[in-house]
Parts: sequence; C-alpha cells; structure tokens
Amino acid sequence: MKIDNVGKVALIALSLLAAASPAGARDSKFTREGRAPMYWMAYEQCYVTDKAIDEGRWKENIDWTALNLAPYGFDMVSSDGWVEGCQTVNANGYITKYNDAYAHDWKYWVDYIHAKGLKAGIYYNPMWMTRTAWAKNLPVVGSALHTKDLKGDTNFNTELYWVDSRKNGADAWIKGYVRYFVDLGFDFLRVDFLNNYEDNYGTEAYAQALKWISEAAGDDILVSLVMPNAKNWAENERLYGDMFRISNDVFGGGWDFISNRDRGIYHEGWPSWGNIFDGFVQRSVISRSEIMADGDFVRLNTCASDEEREFWLSLLAMAGSPLACADQYDTARGSLRFYQNPRVNALFLEGFHGKPLSSDVADVKSQTWWGKAANGDIVVGLFNREEQARDCELDLAEVGMTRARDVINVWTGENIGSFDGKISINIIPHSCRLLRFHPQYTVPEHLYMVGDATPGGWDINNITELTARGNGIFEWSGHLNDGELKFPFEKNGKFETEYFLALTYNALLGAPGNDRLVYMDNRNGNTPDYKFRVRSGDYTLRVDANVPSLTVSGYEPATAEVSQVYIIGSPLPNGWDKDRMEQMTHEGNGVYTWSGTMGTGDFKFLTTNDWSPAIHPACEQRVAANELEEVPAVFNHPGDSKVYIDVPGDYTVRLNTSAMTLSVKKGNAAQKGVYMLGSAVDKWDSSDPANVWYKNGEYMWFGNLTRTTDNKLVKFCTTKGPWHSVEYLIPADVDYNGNVKLISPANEYRLQRSSEAGGGVKDWFFGLNPDSPDGVYSLYIDPDKLTMRVDSGDPTGVEDISADTAAETVAVYDLSGRRVNPGYAPSGLYIRRLSNGKVSKFYKR
Repeated sequence: MKIDNVGKVALIALSLLAAASPAGARDSKFTREGRAPMYWMAYEQCYVTDKAIDEGRWKENIDWTALNLAPYGFDMVSSDGWVEGCQTVNANGYITKYNDAYAHDWKYWVDYIHAKGLKAGIYYNPMWMTRTAWAKNLPVVGSALHTKDLKGDTNFNTELYWVDSRKNGADAWIKGYVRYFVDLGFDFLRVDFLNNYEDNYGTEAYAQALKWISEAAGDDILVSLVMPNAKNWAENERLYGDMFRISNDVFGGGWDFISNRDRGIYHEGWPSWGNIFDGFVQRSVISRSEIMADGDFVRLNTCASDEEREFWLSLLAMAGSPLACADQYDTARGSLRFYQNPRVNALFLEGFHGKPLSSDVADVKSQTWWGKAANGDIVVGLFNREEQARDCELDLAEVGMTRARDVINVWTGENIGSFDGKISINIIPHSCRLLRFHPQYTVPEHLYMVGDATPGGWDINNITELTARGNGIFEWSGHLNDGELKFPFEKNGKFETEYFLALTYNALLGAPGNDRLVYMDNRNGNTPDYKFRVRSGDYTLRVDANVPSLTVSGYEPATAEVSQVYIIGSPLPNGWDKDRMEQMTHEGNGVYTWSGTMGTGDFKFLTTNDWSPAIHPACEQRVAANELEEVPAVFNHPGDSKVYIDVPGDYTVRLNTSAMTLSVKKGNAAQKGVYMLGSAVDKWDSSDPANVWYKNGEYMWFGNLTRTTDNKLVKFCTTKGPWHSVEYLIPADVDYNGNVKLISPANEYRLQRSSEAGGGVKDWFFGLNPDSPDGVYSLYIDPDKLTMRVDSGDPTGVEDISADTAAETVAVYDLSGRRVNPGYAPSGLYIRRLSNGKVSKFYKR
C-alpha cells in the first residue's frame, strides 16, 4: 500500500512499539557486544548467474578477503543461497556440502577459512529438509522419529521441504541442525525465507521454530533472520534473533536499492520497504540493544559514482548495520578502497550506531543522523537522497550542543572547520557528509555531583555542590560510598541538564587513566550516561572544567594477592565458559602471560573459578594498531570493563598483578599451552583436544593408559585448531607399527615438533611397551626442552586430597579436562578445584 502521509504512521510508531514490545530480547553475546559483523558474502556471483558459486571462485574470494579485507576488520566469509543443488546428506539428513558439484565438504572449507584467520558463516534454514533426506526417511537424531514424520503440508520448492514445527520431533530436527552447524565450526547462520514459513504455517509455529533455533544457537553462533514479516515491530525476531533484514534484497544494487526503489511505500509483511534508507529510518525506533537492523549485502561496483559508494557505507555505519561486502576479487575494481577506510571502519568495529532526527521517511530530518562514539565524540551523517543539491543541516541544539569545533570529514580525515548554532553544508545529489567532532560547551559557573555514591544519593533535589575555586576549577572532599556518580551543571530539580561524564562505560573513579571527562547535554535526553563507578572511601576531587579533566586523591586500589590467573572472554578458544578458561603462565614477581590465537570480542581475567574477584582494565580498552600499550588494571572493583580485540590473530597478553597493569601485543608469539590427543583421552580432533594441567612450572597429565592394537595412546599439540594449522609434539622416533614410540615408566623420551607448514604432519604417537602393565601413569611434558618424562602410579605433583580439608570443592573434572557431576560420574581418578584456588586429585570408588 502507498502511505500518503508516512509521517502519521511514523508518529504512532513509538507507541505501537511500546505496546507490542516483547518481554525481552535474545540475550546472546552478539547482542551484548553490540558489534555488527563485517564479512564477505558470496551473493553477487549467485545472483548474476542464478546458480551456486563454483568452488574455484569460492576459494579465490576467500583468499582475496584474507589478503585485502581482513586487515581492515572484515573477519568472516559466508556462503549464500542457491542451495537446492546440495542433496548430499549424512546419516541424520543434514547437508554435507554447499553444492553436490563441490569436491570438498563443509568441514574442509571451515578448516580452510579458519586457517586464513577468518570465521565461517553458512546460509541455510534449519526448518528445511532436502528432498533426498525425506526420500531416504532417515532417523531424526534425538528422537524416535524419521524424516517423513516431520514434513509439512506445504513445500518450499521441489528440492527443499518445510519441517512443520507443530509436529512431534520437529524440535529435535531444528535444534539438531543448528548444533550440527556449530559443531562443524560455523560462527554465523543466515536463516532465509522466513516470511514463506510464517505465511504457510502461521505465526505461532514460526515463533516456536525461531525459539528452538535461538536455544540451540546460544552464544555459539550468530543468528541472522532474513526476509521476516517482522510483525508487531519485529516482536518475534527481537526475541530470537541477533539481526533481522529491514528491506528488500540488494538484487542489482546501485541507487535503486540504496534509496529509490519504492521510495515511501510501506507494505505489511515482507518486504516492508523496497530500499534500505526507508527501512533503516522506520526501523530505527527499535532498540539496537535488542537486535541489529540488517541492510543486506553491499555491491559497490553497481554504484554510479564514488559519492554513492560513500553514501551506502555511511548509512550502514550510522545505522549500526552489519557490513557484508558482496563485491568479488574480480568485480571490486575501484571499490576496494572504500572498504578499507580505517576511520569509517572504526565505527563498525566499535559497535557505533546512531539514529535519524525523525523516523518519518517523508520528513527531511530523517536524512540527518547522529550518535555518540565510544570516546564521547559526536558522529553526524548528513544525507542528500534528492535529485538536486540542497543545504543539509543539523541544528546543534537537537544533539545538546551550541558549537561544533574542529569538525572532521570521516572519509577524508580533513578538518572542515567549526560551526556555531548549526551545521549547514550544501551537498550534491546522491551524496553525504560523514562528520566527527568533540562536543563543545560553555564552562559552567557551578558544578554538582549526583549518584548513590554521593551524600545526596540519586535525589535530584539534594545533589552535592563542588566548591568553585575560579577559572573553571571545582573541588570537593569527603566520603563516597560504593556506587556511581556523575557531574551535572545545574541544580534545577531535573535530570535533564548538562553533564560531565566518564569517558567510557564502567570507568573506576580515581583509577589511573580515568582522568578524562566528556561533556554531554541531556536536556533532550541524548546522553549515553557513562557514570563513574566508586569504591567506598574518603576522596578529594578536583575538576578542571576547561579541559575537562578530573584529579582524584584518596583512592587506594585493591591489592591483587593471587596465586593463579585465568584469561576468559569471547576471543578465547572456549569463550565465556569459566569451566574451560585458559590458565595464564606465572613468570614470577606477579607477572602472568598468555600467548595464543584470538578471535574478536572482549576479555578479562579471573583469579578463581568464580566470576568474582576479577581483574579488569581500569576502563574499557581496545587493541588498536595491533597493540595495547601498558594500561592500568583494577582488582575486585564493582565495574566490568574489558579489553576488546577487533582483529583476529596471534596475541600475547601480559598482566602484572604487582604493578596492576596489562598490555597486549599482536604477533606470532609461541603458544605455551599443551593439549593432548589419542585413545587415552578419546580425543582425536585438534580443534577439541584434552587439556593438560599446568602446575609448578611444568605440564602434567595423569590417567589410565591401556594398550591397544594400534597403541596410539598419546600425542600433543600446542594450539587448538584445524589439523593443518596446529603444531604437534610427537615422538622423536618410532619403533612400533611405523608410527608409535613404546614407553615405560621411570624413563624420559625426546619430542619433536611437527606441522603441515613445517613440511608435513607425522601421525606419530606414544604407546605402552608390552612389558608395562595397563594402569595409571603420569606424563610430564616440557615443550621448551622437548622432553616427556613417564612415571607410573599417582602423580606426585598434585596436592593430596587430605591437604586441603578446610577448603570446599567448587568443581570436579575428569582427566580430559571436562567438568563432571561427581554424583553421577563412574569410578576412577578425578581432579577437583578448591575454593582456595588449589587443585587436588581424588579417586572415586
């Protein structure tokens, strides 16, 4: 339908959204982090040829992405549609390839992509069932049913059928498909044609299917919802997805897709909007903290000018959309440099997102967007969608300001000057200006503080005034409580006023490096509200309103007296699983280090197997230019600031608990970890090896060794990852079956390093000598000296259970490092972690 007055519809949008708002949103690490993915997508070739991308071109584009896009923040590649040509399925009915013509399966390509330092994404709908899977009537894993029991009455097409979520066993199929993709190593799942499913099976069945997808995905894979009807302001999509499409497909791209296609025409159901500008404007009323608005793929080579290319990417940046490059190695041509602009990409990498001044697509103010960057800068997008040049304007009062000084053109880095009252720039058609500047303010005559840390608490009529010393200097001395505070300019009985705030979220008052203040005018409710966190104590505060800056006296940081430190977070191999976090190496004098491969995301440090006490940076930190120089850290404080990794790679993290500082460096640092493979631990995949315990300066494993025919009991690797990308520690020579070194207790054996990059992996193992009985053995591994010592019986390097009778058991693990419930675990040797941080062994009978 044509909306004659889109403004009237948009004006009621907020009230409709509030009325239709679901009880919550999908709580995943992807929505919590707020950073939309930057990736390459295989769409363009599929669309142009109307068939699946061929395997050679797929490889060429992966290699091109790793070389030309990954250094600029693009950390993933993803397959796209045209998937009907895959009818090769496994015993559970799940597809094994992108296309039957491919020589290699999904596992091969996921490993190849990971070896390039990239994440892998897959396009598929878990509610689909291939014609082949249906015809073979395969068993549905996790149920007693078969594939023919699940098929719905309406097919998607002749090659793909729908699974009816109202039927018994549908949950097992849908959840099983998602976990199958997770287990293959995919990080991103693009679920398409959702409107077709909802239209055929109803909203209740649709919502149930999405719920199962969300539950199975958890924090392991990002869920992208494509072609949704998005009813009731995306009610179900917000509950169960991380991102959702807001307009029609890119198709031929160009200005038609950016701004012109069906401009101003709204449809109930899919697609609500024909172009991304209308879609982003109208959907901007949905909170970005609930779900990311997805503007589909980018084909810059289809634009008529460089101005349109800048317009396209600037709009995505302002909306906080994912950035999915669909240009290819042989079609990008002059467009590649637009994907490589570091100032623009910095907005995507920090999770920046703004809003238009109006959510009415017919209002010219919808062409002016603004938001606040992580460092407090104001970012403005002035867009001209029209066919003639016009003065594009921003009234600074609408973003809580009166003057903008040193305004930077983000695309060029040029300082275009200062503006009083408003920014007004004449912009040619199909063009924009992406601007960034520091907020300006008038130095206040009075300054106050408010918050539960202050004497007056959050009572806005009882805020505490700082003493004015003249020339913009304000001071205060007294007792502050545990809590938060910020500095308002006025005592007017309203929270809507001007403020000095902390530079970053969770900044600890008085901690080194947290002396910067940022100005924000909240008279229009536009502040992100970065308050200082406070630990109870006596303080002297001195604010220089001219800079602005804050000097704090009286703060004494908590002392970190710890015996061990773990690093945990989304870039680490086991993410936020605190039962499998990485133990750091104690180098002595309170210095702990960790080296290894990191993905993107944030991390912090724990000192026990619980979430508290923890060690954090004193304020939010990002690893820029491949390095984070030494910054202050805090121990056991009420905030939760973290270190963010934007570019995946090998890193060394150094934490000094004596000086309370941390640093991060990127490079090919040697990983000091040791992991174990073989029949002794029933682990054969180097991406999921068994843990080897590190204690008292050495790596140690103990457990049952039982001789087998092939005798492949033990070998080691120093990193986790695909077989062709990790380094193995194997016997220096073999004497059994051509691939096994026979070992006996009370002996030491030489190791050698082996890797595919080093000339080919040798599949060599340690096995038991026939004279050595089956039983419990202890192995001590030195990766530097390349030795392994073998002892029989219980290890002597772990405290006996009786040594810590006063401490409580907080976790129990088997000898593969997996956490177990001791009440249901079988008899055998186990390791327990104690409340005092120590580790002990015990035998369960």
